[in-house]
Amino acid sequence: MHWRHLEQWLRQGGRVLLVNEAAAVRRLHYACLQSPVGPFWVFWAAGVVCMAGFTEDPARVHAGRQRPMAWIREPCVPAALVDSQGRVRVAVTGTPFQERVWRALARVAPGNTCSYQALARAAGSPRAARAVGNAVAANPIALFLPCHRVVRSDGSLGGYHWGGAVKAGLLRWERGLR
Repeated sequence: MHWRHLEQWLRQGGRVLLVNEAAAVRRLHYACLQSPVGPFWVFWAAGVVCMAGFTEDPARVHAGRQRPMAWIREPCVPAALVDSQGRVRVAVTGTPFQERVWRALARVAPGNTCSYQALARAAGSPRAARAVGNAVAANPIALFLPCHRVVRSDGSLGGYHWGGAVKAGLLRWERGLR
């Protein structure tokens, strides 16, 4: 899979299938895609994306998370991560609240944004915008769970784990896909 395949996936709605994969991962595969905003590292196991992030150093993507027994660098991300229905299987392992927020986050369409407040309402916790911000910040799977699409209620970008320039670049790039 190349970045252009992710672009096509996003044009088709960027759908994900969230699965609760809490089992210990012994072998984790990873590869880098060159994106319009820099290197994009994808980590997967058994056909499920576990982590992803925009950074020069892949170690930053898994910082603070349990390390598997073996890391296997692959030449590319397998196209088989996208199923026959056009969805990418994404592992979610968090608190029930985080998982609710991430499910709501997955419904924000490419090229669109929403506020933390709107995401809180969509997640069923309309008074929890601040807690939603913490759940968004804990998202381990950039782009597939599109935390870059969440902005402040005044429309300003707000923070982003991978940097403000990456967030702004991703939003510009996605708007160009329409």
